[in-house]
Amino acid sequence: MQALVAVPSPHMNFKQRCQLLEKSTFQFTPYTGKLKYSTLKKLCQYELGNQQALDKYIRRGNISSKAIPNEPILHITSGNTPHSTSQNLIYAIMVGGKHYFKISSKNTETILPLFESLHPELRKNIQVETKLPERWIKQAKTIVIYGNQETAKHFLGKSIPQQRIIIYGNKISIACIFSQKFKAYQDLAKDICLFNQQSCLATQNIYIKGNTENIISFGKHLAKNLDLFLKENPPSPLDAQEIDAISQFREKFRFLESSNNDYKLWQSEKSSDWTIVYENSPILKPTCLNQVVYLRPMPSDFSNKTIGKHLNDISSITIYPFKKKIISQFKEVSGVRFCQTGKAQNPSFFWHNGGNSPLQSLITWQDIE
Repeated sequence: MQALVAVPSPHMNFKQRCQLLEKSTFQFTPYTGKLKYSTLKKLCQYELGNQQALDKYIRRGNISSKAIPNEPILHITSGNTPHSTSQNLIYAIMVGGKHYFKISSKNTETILPLFESLHPELRKNIQVETKLPERWIKQAKTIVIYGNQETAKHFLGKSIPQQRIIIYGNKISIACIFSQKFKAYQDLAKDICLFNQQSCLATQNIYIKGNTENIISFGKHLAKNLDLFLKENPPSPLDAQEIDAISQFREKFRFLESSNNDYKLWQSEKSSDWTIVYENSPILKPTCLNQVVYLRPMPSDFSNKTIGKHLNDISSITIYPFKKKIISQFKEVSGVRFCQTGKAQNPSFFWHNGGNSPLQSLITWQDIE
């Protein structure tokens, strides 16, 4: 695949870049919401302290400082959904400088239009490939990596100590349900099913306040709502490997259910569309995705002791009904996003993915005393 462009761009200031970006964002809307220049300006203000920090020296105490892109910046994005590519492309344009995007060969029909929709002036400092040129790794000052441990380990092995490495590994999102209402079932169906549950923001484990009978009742209602949601929003076709993973998952829990009351299985009829498993344990586990979800009893708190080794792998926690005071139960969980059910896969543009500040991670500061 040829790079879209490889031509140096004339310097544009932050305002000019963002105003052109605002005119190009129709392809981004499903993944980031509608973006306006005023929104981009606010993010820069919040993160860098001044919307002009990328264009000129700003007085900070007894020094003057300017934010400079730590370029070239290499973005290795995930192919599961277009989210990581769309978000990083926006951040790249905001900070300016030269950017390389290594995208997955999977889902190029949805990812490439993001680049092609940009104004030509914005594309001039952006190159994109499905196969990573070795020179990009050597030239990059910053490398942003999305992927599993094997992906991160592979690229870390090629990096050097002088490079800044930012890793967004695979994460698990959970829901905490304190009241069983119809809206909770509707919200969770959306949180589970969007983008075939491929996003790290998609709900995989649901913790429910109540006894076993309450949780079984919840499973029955959730099953009906998954059916309804997927009839109106059919999932993308699965490949043979994905279907096999679901079949093995179901078979495992069908066997456990037959001999143990601590398990209960629900599944879509004559299809692999969705699967629900009740497991009478609060231990957090990833699923095989594609609308596969665990129901679990609510622990007294969320810690390594109560939910296990994946505590630090949590990305988002949805809560129903949402009350800020509930967050106190998650004292040992850091760098996560809390939100209402129904919003799991639609984060605010201002969120800190993995607890990171997206613009600050791509820039360095230059000071004058």
